[in-house]
Amino acid sequence: MLSYGLIFRLGFLNFYLSTGLTLCLMALLWHPRWNRFYIALPVALLAFLAHPLPLIWGLLALAYVAIAERLSGKMRVLLLPTAFALLILIQTGLTALFPNRWSLARLVDLGGILGLAGAGQFWLYGNKYLIIVAASLLLWAILILERVDQKGMLSDPIVHLWSLNVAGFVLLPQGIQFPNYQFGLLYISERISLFIAILFCAVIGGCRYGRGLTRLSALVAAAFFTFAYMDERAMNRVQAQIAVLLAGLPPGQRVVVALQDTGSDRLNGLVHIGSGACVGHCFDYANYEAATGQFRIHVSGPNPFVAPTMKLVGEMELGKHVVTSAEAPLYSVCPSTNPSPQLVLRKLEAGDKTCLNRIEATPQFF
Repeated sequence: MLSYGLIFRLGFLNFYLSTGLTLCLMALLWHPRWNRFYIALPVALLAFLAHPLPLIWGLLALAYVAIAERLSGKMRVLLLPTAFALLILIQTGLTALFPNRWSLARLVDLGGILGLAGAGQFWLYGNKYLIIVAASLLLWAILILERVDQKGMLSDPIVHLWSLNVAGFVLLPQGIQFPNYQFGLLYISERISLFIAILFCAVIGGCRYGRGLTRLSALVAAAFFTFAYMDERAMNRVQAQIAVLLAGLPPGQRVVVALQDTGSDRLNGLVHIGSGACVGHCFDYANYEAATGQFRIHVSGPNPFVAPTMKLVGEMELGKHVVTSAEAPLYSVCPSTNPSPQLVLRKLEAGDKTCLNRIEATPQFF
Protein backbone atom coordinates (compact mmCIF):
# COMPACT_ATOMS: atom_id res chain seq x y z
CA MET A 1 0.00 0.00 0.00
CA LEU A 2 2.88 2.38 0.77
CA SER A 3 4.52 1.48 -2.55
CA TYR A 4 1.39 2.57 -4.44
CA GLY A 5 0.42 5.35 -2.05
CA LEU A 6 0.60 9.13 -2.09
CA ILE A 7 4.19 9.62 -3.32
CA PHE A 8 3.65 7.22 -6.22
CA ARG A 9 0.37 8.94 -7.18
CA LEU A 10 1.94 12.39 -6.98
CA GLY A 11 4.31 11.19 -9.68
CA PHE A 12 7.54 11.81 -7.74
CA LEU A 13 9.15 8.85 -9.51
CA ASN A 14 12.75 10.11 -9.20
CA PHE A 15 12.26 10.47 -5.45
CA TYR A 16 10.34 7.18 -5.36
CA LEU A 17 13.10 5.26 -7.13
CA SER A 18 15.79 6.84 -4.97
CA THR A 19 13.88 5.85 -1.83
CA GLY A 20 13.70 2.23 -2.94
CA LEU A 21 17.42 2.13 -3.76
CA THR A 22 18.25 3.82 -0.45
CA LEU A 23 16.27 1.21 1.45
CA CYS A 24 18.30 -1.49 -0.34
CA LEU A 25 21.45 0.38 0.68
CA MET A 26 20.31 0.53 4.32
CA ALA A 27 19.55 -3.19 4.30
CA LEU A 28 23.07 -3.91 3.01
CA LEU A 29 24.80 -1.69 5.56
CA TRP A 30 22.59 -2.12 8.62
CA HIS A 31 25.16 -4.69 9.79
CA PRO A 32 28.09 -3.52 7.65
CA ARG A 33 30.73 -5.86 6.25
CA TRP A 34 33.51 -4.95 3.87
CA ASN A 35 32.26 -7.17 1.05
CA ARG A 36 28.87 -5.42 1.16
CA PHE A 37 30.39 -2.00 0.49
CA TYR A 38 31.28 -3.05 -3.05
CA ILE A 39 27.58 -3.64 -3.73
CA ALA A 40 26.45 -0.61 -1.74
CA LEU A 41 28.54 1.91 -3.71
CA PRO A 42 26.81 1.49 -7.10
CA VAL A 43 23.43 1.37 -5.35
CA ALA A 44 24.25 4.67 -3.62
CA LEU A 45 25.36 6.21 -6.93
CA LEU A 46 22.10 5.22 -8.63
CA ALA A 47 20.10 6.60 -5.70
CA PHE A 48 21.99 9.91 -5.89
CA LEU A 49 21.41 10.21 -9.64
CA ALA A 50 17.68 9.66 -9.12
CA HIS A 51 17.25 12.09 -6.18
CA PRO A 52 19.73 13.08 -3.45
CA LEU A 53 17.23 13.64 -0.62
CA PRO A 54 16.40 9.97 0.20
CA LEU A 55 20.10 9.05 0.01
CA ILE A 56 21.03 11.77 2.49
CA TRP A 57 18.21 10.57 4.76
CA GLY A 58 19.42 6.97 4.55
CA LEU A 59 23.07 7.80 5.22
CA LEU A 60 22.13 9.91 8.25
CA ALA A 61 19.95 7.06 9.53
CA LEU A 62 22.83 4.57 9.13
CA ALA A 63 25.21 6.94 10.89
CA TYR A 64 22.77 7.31 13.79
CA VAL A 65 22.41 3.53 14.14
CA ALA A 66 26.19 3.02 14.00
CA ILE A 67 26.71 5.57 16.79
CA ALA A 68 23.82 4.18 18.87
CA GLU A 69 25.15 0.62 18.75
CA ARG A 70 28.46 1.80 20.20
CA LEU A 71 26.83 3.45 23.21
CA SER A 72 25.56 1.93 26.42
CA GLY A 73 21.84 1.90 27.24
CA LYS A 74 21.82 5.16 29.24
CA MET A 75 24.03 7.01 26.79
CA ARG A 76 21.89 5.77 23.92
CA VAL A 77 18.83 7.44 25.46
CA LEU A 78 20.80 10.73 25.59
CA LEU A 79 21.63 10.41 21.90
CA LEU A 80 18.04 11.11 20.91
CA PRO A 81 17.76 14.64 22.40
CA THR A 82 21.18 15.43 20.90
CA ALA A 83 19.85 14.46 17.48
CA PHE A 84 16.74 16.59 18.10
CA ALA A 85 19.01 19.58 18.79
CA LEU A 86 20.91 18.97 15.54
CA LEU A 87 17.60 18.77 13.68
CA ILE A 88 16.62 22.18 15.07
CA LEU A 89 19.98 23.57 13.91
CA ILE A 90 19.37 22.19 10.41
CA GLN A 91 15.90 23.72 10.38
CA THR A 92 17.30 27.08 11.52
CA GLY A 93 19.99 27.01 8.84
CA LEU A 94 17.59 26.15 6.03
CA THR A 95 15.10 28.86 6.98
CA ALA A 96 17.88 31.44 7.31
CA LEU A 97 19.56 30.65 3.98
CA PHE A 98 16.63 29.99 1.62
CA PRO A 99 13.10 31.32 1.12
CA ASN A 100 10.76 28.71 2.54
CA ARG A 101 7.18 27.86 3.37
CA TRP A 102 6.02 26.61 6.78
CA SER A 103 2.44 26.73 7.99
CA LEU A 104 0.97 25.66 11.31
CA ALA A 105 -2.42 25.36 9.62
CA ARG A 106 -0.98 22.70 7.29
CA LEU A 107 0.20 20.70 10.31
CA VAL A 108 -3.06 20.74 12.24
CA ASP A 109 -5.48 20.07 9.37
CA LEU A 110 -6.57 16.52 8.59
CA GLY A 111 -3.88 15.98 5.96
CA GLY A 112 -1.16 17.18 8.33
CA ILE A 113 -2.31 15.01 11.24
CA LEU A 114 -2.56 11.91 9.05
CA GLY A 115 0.80 12.73 7.44
CA LEU A 116 2.39 12.94 10.89
CA ALA A 117 1.15 9.41 11.59
CA GLY A 118 2.27 8.15 8.16
CA ALA A 119 -1.23 6.97 7.33
CA GLY A 120 -1.77 9.99 5.08
CA GLN A 121 0.08 7.98 2.42
CA PHE A 122 -3.13 5.96 1.99
CA TRP A 123 -5.37 9.01 1.39
CA LEU A 124 -5.36 9.42 -2.38
CA TYR A 125 -8.13 10.85 -4.57
CA GLY A 126 -11.23 11.20 -2.42
CA ASN A 127 -12.79 10.83 1.00
CA LYS A 128 -13.49 7.14 0.49
CA TYR A 129 -9.82 6.51 1.26
CA LEU A 130 -10.41 7.82 4.79
CA ILE A 131 -12.04 4.43 5.45
CA ILE A 132 -8.68 2.84 4.61
CA VAL A 133 -6.81 5.36 6.74
CA ALA A 134 -9.05 4.74 9.78
CA ALA A 135 -8.72 0.96 9.48
CA SER A 136 -4.93 1.23 9.07
CA LEU A 137 -4.62 3.42 12.15
CA LEU A 138 -6.63 0.87 14.14
CA LEU A 139 -4.28 -1.91 13.05
CA TRP A 140 -1.23 0.20 13.80
CA ALA A 141 -2.58 1.10 17.26
CA ILE A 142 -2.95 -2.60 18.12
CA LEU A 143 0.57 -3.34 16.91
CA ILE A 144 2.23 -0.39 18.67
CA LEU A 145 0.65 -1.48 21.96
CA GLU A 146 2.13 -4.93 21.37
CA ARG A 147 5.51 -3.30 20.69
CA VAL A 148 5.30 -1.33 23.94
CA ASP A 149 4.68 -4.60 25.83
CA GLN A 150 7.92 -6.00 24.45
CA LYS A 151 9.92 -3.32 26.34
CA GLY A 152 13.14 -1.65 25.22
CA MET A 153 11.52 1.03 23.06
CA LEU A 154 13.48 3.92 24.57
CA SER A 155 16.82 2.39 23.59
CA ASP A 156 15.77 1.03 20.17
CA PRO A 157 17.59 2.96 17.38
CA ILE A 158 14.70 2.31 14.96
CA VAL A 159 12.28 3.94 17.38
CA HIS A 160 14.70 6.87 17.64
CA LEU A 161 14.79 7.23 13.86
CA TRP A 162 11.01 7.11 13.71
CA SER A 163 10.76 9.84 16.39
CA LEU A 164 13.29 12.03 14.58
CA ASN A 165 11.32 11.78 11.34
CA VAL A 166 8.14 12.77 13.18
CA ALA A 167 10.01 15.79 14.55
CA GLY A 168 11.32 16.55 11.06
CA PHE A 169 7.78 16.51 9.72
CA VAL A 170 6.85 19.21 12.23
CA LEU A 171 9.99 21.34 12.12
CA LEU A 172 11.26 21.31 8.56
CA PRO A 173 9.82 23.68 5.93
CA GLN A 174 7.02 22.32 3.75
CA GLY A 175 8.63 23.97 0.72
CA ILE A 176 12.06 25.50 -0.03
CA GLN A 177 13.10 27.77 -2.89
CA PHE A 178 16.66 26.90 -3.91
CA PRO A 179 18.73 29.22 -6.16
CA ASN A 180 18.72 28.74 -9.96
CA TYR A 181 15.26 27.13 -9.93
CA GLN A 182 12.04 28.79 -11.05
CA PHE A 183 10.02 26.63 -8.68
CA GLY A 184 10.52 25.49 -5.11
CA LEU A 185 11.07 21.99 -3.75
CA LEU A 186 7.55 21.34 -2.49
CA TYR A 187 5.70 18.51 -0.74
CA ILE A 188 8.59 18.01 1.69
CA SER A 189 6.16 17.02 4.46
CA GLU A 190 4.54 14.38 2.25
CA ARG A 191 7.98 12.94 1.45
CA ILE A 192 8.95 12.79 5.13
CA SER A 193 5.58 11.18 5.85
CA LEU A 194 6.61 8.25 3.65
CA PHE A 195 9.79 7.86 5.74
CA ILE A 196 7.66 7.95 8.90
CA ALA A 197 5.41 5.17 7.60
CA ILE A 198 8.36 3.01 6.48
CA LEU A 199 10.11 3.36 9.83
CA PHE A 200 6.87 2.66 11.70
CA CYS A 201 6.62 -0.62 9.80
CA ALA A 202 10.16 -1.37 11.02
CA VAL A 203 9.19 -0.48 14.60
CA ILE A 204 6.26 -2.90 14.66
CA GLY A 205 7.90 -5.49 12.40
CA GLY A 206 8.77 -7.83 15.26
CA CYS A 207 5.37 -7.73 16.96
CA ARG A 208 3.43 -10.92 17.60
CA TYR A 209 -0.07 -11.11 16.16
CA GLY A 210 -2.60 -13.78 15.22
CA ARG A 211 -4.45 -14.75 12.09
CA GLY A 212 -7.31 -12.37 12.83
CA LEU A 213 -5.09 -9.31 12.46
CA THR A 214 -3.53 -10.73 9.30
CA ARG A 215 -6.93 -11.30 7.74
CA LEU A 216 -8.06 -7.80 8.69
CA SER A 217 -4.88 -6.37 7.14
CA ALA A 218 -5.56 -8.29 3.94
CA LEU A 219 -9.12 -6.94 3.86
CA VAL A 220 -7.88 -3.35 4.25
CA ALA A 221 -5.31 -3.85 1.47
CA ALA A 222 -7.93 -5.38 -0.82
CA ALA A 223 -10.22 -2.38 -0.26
CA PHE A 224 -7.34 0.05 -0.91
CA PHE A 225 -6.39 -1.52 -4.23
CA THR A 226 -10.05 -1.82 -5.24
CA PHE A 227 -10.52 1.92 -4.71
CA ALA A 228 -7.29 2.65 -6.59
CA TYR A 229 -8.38 0.43 -9.50
CA MET A 230 -11.76 2.20 -9.72
CA ASP A 231 -10.11 5.62 -9.77
CA GLU A 232 -7.39 4.71 -12.27
CA ARG A 233 -9.99 3.17 -14.58
CA ALA A 234 -12.05 6.37 -14.40
CA MET A 235 -9.02 8.50 -15.25
CA ASN A 236 -8.07 6.15 -18.08
CA ARG A 237 -11.49 6.82 -19.59
CA VAL A 238 -10.79 10.56 -19.48
CA GLN A 239 -7.38 10.08 -21.09
CA ALA A 240 -8.94 7.95 -23.85
CA GLN A 241 -11.45 10.73 -24.48
CA ILE A 242 -8.65 13.32 -24.68
CA ALA A 243 -6.64 11.05 -26.99
CA VAL A 244 -9.60 10.86 -29.40
CA LEU A 245 -9.88 14.66 -29.41
CA LEU A 246 -6.17 15.09 -30.18
CA ALA A 247 -5.93 12.29 -32.75
CA GLY A 248 -7.16 14.56 -35.56
CA LEU A 249 -4.48 17.21 -35.00
CA PRO A 250 -1.56 17.54 -37.39
CA PRO A 251 1.60 16.18 -35.73
CA GLY A 252 3.71 18.55 -33.61
CA GLN A 253 0.95 20.95 -32.50
CA ARG A 254 0.93 22.58 -29.04
CA VAL A 255 -1.99 21.69 -26.80
CA VAL A 256 -3.22 22.91 -23.41
CA VAL A 257 -5.21 20.36 -21.41
CA ALA A 258 -6.26 21.83 -18.03
CA LEU A 259 -8.49 19.39 -16.17
CA GLN A 260 -9.69 19.47 -12.57
CA ASP A 261 -11.29 16.42 -10.97
CA THR A 262 -14.21 17.59 -8.82
CA GLY A 263 -14.56 14.03 -7.47
CA SER A 264 -11.26 14.30 -5.61
CA ASP A 265 -10.51 16.75 -2.81
CA ARG A 266 -7.03 15.35 -2.18
CA LEU A 267 -5.16 14.82 -5.48
CA ASN A 268 -5.90 15.91 -9.00
CA GLY A 269 -5.03 12.79 -10.97
CA LEU A 270 -5.84 14.52 -14.26
CA VAL A 271 -2.88 16.92 -14.22
CA HIS A 272 -0.78 14.95 -16.72
CA ILE A 273 -3.59 13.52 -18.82
CA GLY A 274 -2.63 15.84 -21.68
CA SER A 275 0.99 14.68 -21.59
CA GLY A 276 -0.06 11.04 -21.83
CA ALA A 277 -2.46 11.68 -24.67
CA CYS A 278 0.16 13.68 -26.60
CA VAL A 279 2.97 11.11 -26.50
CA GLY A 280 4.40 10.68 -30.01
CA HIS A 281 1.88 13.07 -31.55
CA CYS A 282 1.73 16.56 -30.02
CA PHE A 283 3.23 18.72 -27.26
CA ASP A 284 1.62 19.39 -23.87
CA TYR A 285 2.44 23.10 -23.81
CA ALA A 286 1.37 23.50 -20.15
CA ASN A 287 3.64 20.76 -18.80
CA TYR A 288 5.34 22.35 -15.80
CA GLU A 289 8.34 20.04 -15.39
CA ALA A 290 10.65 21.67 -17.94
CA ALA A 291 9.85 25.18 -16.66
CA THR A 292 10.83 24.39 -13.04
CA GLY A 293 14.48 23.90 -13.99
CA GLN A 294 14.64 20.95 -11.58
CA PHE A 295 14.87 18.23 -14.22
CA ARG A 296 17.60 17.21 -16.65
CA ILE A 297 15.40 18.42 -19.53
CA HIS A 298 14.60 22.08 -18.87
CA VAL A 299 13.93 25.24 -20.83
CA SER A 300 16.41 28.07 -21.37
CA GLY A 301 13.92 30.46 -22.97
CA PRO A 302 10.91 30.72 -25.30
CA ASN A 303 10.53 27.68 -27.54
CA PRO A 304 7.85 26.04 -29.73
CA PHE A 305 7.31 23.03 -27.46
CA VAL A 306 6.61 23.95 -23.83
CA ALA A 307 5.87 26.99 -21.67
CA PRO A 308 9.15 28.69 -20.66
CA THR A 309 8.08 30.02 -17.23
CA MET A 310 6.08 28.80 -14.26
CA LYS A 311 4.00 31.99 -14.45
CA LEU A 312 2.65 30.92 -17.83
CA VAL A 313 2.10 27.36 -16.59
CA GLY A 314 0.10 28.68 -13.62
CA GLU A 315 -2.08 30.81 -15.89
CA MET A 316 -2.86 27.82 -18.12
CA GLU A 317 -3.63 25.54 -15.15
CA LEU A 318 -6.23 28.10 -14.05
CA GLY A 319 -7.60 28.63 -17.57
CA LYS A 320 -6.55 32.29 -17.56
CA HIS A 321 -3.72 32.42 -20.08
CA VAL A 322 -4.20 34.79 -23.00
CA VAL A 323 -2.55 33.41 -26.14
CA THR A 324 0.17 35.63 -27.60
CA SER A 325 0.95 36.07 -31.29
CA ALA A 326 4.16 34.05 -30.80
CA GLU A 327 2.16 31.14 -29.37
CA ALA A 328 -0.68 31.12 -31.88
CA PRO A 329 -2.10 28.85 -33.00
CA LEU A 330 -2.55 27.00 -29.70
CA TYR A 331 -5.09 24.23 -29.21
CA SER A 332 -7.04 24.00 -25.95
CA VAL A 333 -9.43 21.35 -24.63
CA CYS A 334 -12.54 23.25 -23.55
CA PRO A 335 -15.95 22.49 -22.03
CA SER A 336 -18.65 21.72 -24.56
CA THR A 337 -21.94 23.61 -24.65
CA ASN A 338 -23.71 20.27 -25.17
CA PRO A 339 -23.99 17.43 -22.63
CA SER A 340 -22.32 15.11 -25.11
CA PRO A 341 -19.49 15.34 -25.90
CA GLN A 342 -18.40 16.75 -22.56
CA LEU A 343 -15.17 18.21 -23.96
CA VAL A 344 -14.19 19.73 -27.31
CA LEU A 345 -10.94 20.88 -28.91
CA ARG A 346 -10.66 24.53 -29.90
CA LYS A 347 -8.03 26.29 -31.99
CA LEU A 348 -7.00 29.49 -30.23
CA GLU A 349 -5.52 32.53 -31.91
CA ALA A 350 -3.76 35.55 -30.41
CA GLY A 351 -6.00 37.18 -27.77
CA ASP A 352 -8.02 34.03 -27.02
CA LYS A 353 -7.99 32.55 -23.53
CA THR A 354 -7.19 28.94 -22.63
CA CYS A 355 -9.83 26.79 -20.91
CA LEU A 356 -10.16 25.08 -17.54
CA ASN A 357 -12.37 21.98 -17.40
CA ARG A 358 -13.99 20.78 -14.19
CA ILE A 359 -15.25 17.22 -14.47
CA GLU A 360 -16.12 14.52 -11.97
CA ALA A 361 -13.78 11.67 -12.91
CA THR A 362 -13.12 9.59 -9.79
CA PRO A 363 -16.28 8.13 -8.12
CA GLN A 364 -17.37 9.43 -4.73
CA PHE A 365 -18.99 7.29 -2.02
CA PHE A 366 -20.05 10.15 0.21
